[in-house]
Amino acid sequence: MVSRREPNDVTLEAMRQAEDGEDLYGPFDSIEALKEALDA
Repeated sequence: MVSRREPNDVTLEAMRQAEDGEDLYGPFDSIEALKEALDA
């Protein structure tokens, strides 16, 4: 069963990384720069 109230381990790790400033990208100067980063 999937609980919508508690994040799973993958989500918790992503949240921790974001709070610690890890694996963040941007800001981007244009939509094209964002698209290039997404294609990398």
